Amino acid sequence: MKSIYLFIVALLLVNSIKAQSPVLALGEHRSSTVAENAYLKDLDNVLDTYEGTWLYDQNGIYLKIVLEKEEQYFNNVFYTDVLVGGIEYKENGVEIMNTLSDLSNSNINGYQHSVSGNTIFKSCTFLPVDDCVDGEARVSIFMNDLVENQIYYTLVLHKREINGQEALRVYFNGESRKFTYSEGEARLEATVDLQGQYVFLKQ
Repeated sequence: MKSIYLFIVALLLVNSIKAQSPVLALGEHRSSTVAENAYLKDLDNVLDTYEGTWLYDQNGIYLKIVLEKEEQYFNNVFYTDVLVGGIEYKENGVEIMNTLSDLSNSNINGYQHSVSGNTIFKSCTFLPVDDCVDGEARVSIFMNDLVENQIYYTLVLHKREINGQEALRVYFNGESRKFTYSEGEARLEATVDLQGQYVFLKQ
């Protein structure tokens, strides 16, 4: 009986490995070229270094971002490792947006989170901060503006150390999914009023 059980476990393991093949290095392949059921894996554990709670709290703006690494997320084409997270955003002490509870919701996975992404850059050509160095690993993620639901932000994360404390230097770029407006229609306004470079400290 025990041998049958071990055989079934081994068979399931083999099938699981086959279902996620081949294994490719995240950051070295365009998603459009990845074969079905392949696994874009964070082989160098780049995403791990961005996990944790990060806080920007200056000039009446309070933005907390919590990031976790989710492994083997299936996007209906292939498997991939991805950073996911939630935010808490306040202006002058008034809470405007809070999606931190999404991280404990088992029904929300991968890119369904308000914060997610896994694009790794090794050059400073895309949205670099002032002290960007070619060759350093930078990670780009997206943050949705849930209030308007038509605005999203690209965040490019640069790992830093400031006065002995772990930090992120982040380039924020907000964009609208709505490109055309009818005559007299009010333009969408972003809820999170951040554009440019900001420093987040690890909590």
